Amino acid sequence: GQGIGGQLLSTATDYLAGLGLSQLRAFVREPSLPFARHRGYTPSRSAQWAAVRLSALGNVPIAVPAGIEVVTFSKLDSHAVFAADALVTMDEPNDVPPTPQSFKSWTQDVWLNPDIDYSCSVACVQGSEVVAFSIVLRDGDRLWSDMTGTVRSHRGQGLAYLAKSSALRLAAAAGATDAFTGMDSENAAMLAINHRLGYRTVDTMWSCLKSL
Repeated sequence: GQGIGGQLLSTATDYLAGLGLSQLRAFVREPSLPFARHRGYTPSRSAQWAAVRLSALGNVPIAVPAGIEVVTFSKLDSHAVFAADALVTMDEPNDVPPTPQSFKSWTQDVWLNPDIDYSCSVACVQGSEVVAFSIVLRDGDRLWSDMTGTVRSHRGQGLAYLAKSSALRLAAAAGATDAFTGMDSENAAMLAINHRLGYRTVDTMWSCLKSL
């Protein structure tokens, strides 16, 4: 209430405007929406943060479709995962049009992320092609599902659920107790998967846009 937050945002905005940008995006928790609106940010779409205790998953066997093999990232070449991630990311719900990422950039952002757990991140593989995957970032007994998805040609077979549930169970066996994730509020397929896995919403974040 002393104007410090507003001054910080104003300083950052002036710097970004100097770079010639025409639009800014900020991720804002619901209690801070009035602050954002007052400074010219318009809420665009919401995302849910959710959590689940891994002890609630149970040990019911997961059916694996014929021709599909469930493999951890530790046994995969990064190029195969990149090929699938590049396709899935382009279909991710977003209010900013996605742009293709180079393999070099993706390697730094995803494959070499210091938090990634290669022994718990899982892919569904058909032949030599990764057709679905779930990336796990882990710190001790807590994990974050960074991205789960299926390439368009293989959707409707339950592969995203297979990948994510397999990843969570591997993490639980490795000592993780709590899992967290984020999802666009209009991503019905992922909302259904997370509901089936027992996730509960713990917070809401809004993507807010501002024109300069």
